[in-house]
Amino acid sequence: MRFMLVDDEPVFQVGLREVLCGLRIPHEFQEYKQLPIPLTREATYQVDVLLYSVGKSCHKHTPLLNQFRKYNQSIKIILLSTSPSRTQLKAASEFGVHGYISKNASVDAFLDLVARVLTVDTIITSIPNLTELEEAGLVHLRADENTVKLTQNEVSILHAIAEGARTDEIAKKHHWSYSKTKKCIQQVLQKMQAPSRPLAVVKALHQGII
Repeated sequence: MRFMLVDDEPVFQVGLREVLCGLRIPHEFQEYKQLPIPLTREATYQVDVLLYSVGKSCHKHTPLLNQFRKYNQSIKIILLSTSPSRTQLKAASEFGVHGYISKNASVDAFLDLVARVLTVDTIITSIPNLTELEEAGLVHLRADENTVKLTQNEVSILHAIAEGARTDEIAKKHHWSYSKTKKCIQQVLQKMQAPSRPLAVVKALHQGII
C-alpha cells in the first residue's frame, strides 16, 4: 500500500508515518509540503492513498486534486482538516473524497477511518445524514477529548522533543542528570501512550498540549 501525505508540518509528517505502522500492513510512505508541480501521471500512479491536509478552505485545492484523480482514478483521497466543519465537509463532498477527518482526532480514530476507506469503495458525494457517515467510519469531525494531564516539566520536555532536542540537550536545559532526563522522557512517553518520541509529539499536538 502506497501512501502520500501532503502537509506542511514536519513533526506531523514524522508522527503520521509512525501512526500508519498501526495498520499492520506492508506500506510505503512519502511526504510533501505541497503537491509536486507539475503533477505527472507517473507520480500519481505510484500512490494508492492520498492524505491531503487542508485549512479553512478546501476549494483552492480542488484543481490539483481533480488532476490527481484524472491521472489515477483508483486513488483513495482522505482530507485531513485543521478546521473541520459541516460547511467544509459539504465542499469536500461536492468534490468527492473517500474520507474526511480532523487533524486533532485521536490516533485510534485516524487508523479506524483509514482502515475503513481501504476496505470500502465509497466516495462521499452527498451528506444526507452526517450521523450515518460518522457511523460508517468515513467522517470524523471531533477532536480527541482524552487529554493527558502532564506536569509543567513534562510539557517542556515535549516542546523540546518537538524542536528536535536530544536527551543530553534536554538534560542541560533542565540542569538534570542524563539518567534522570532519560527516565522523565520515558514517563512522558508512557503517559502519552506513545512508543516513540515523534508519535508522542503528534498526540500532544492533537490534544493541544503543545
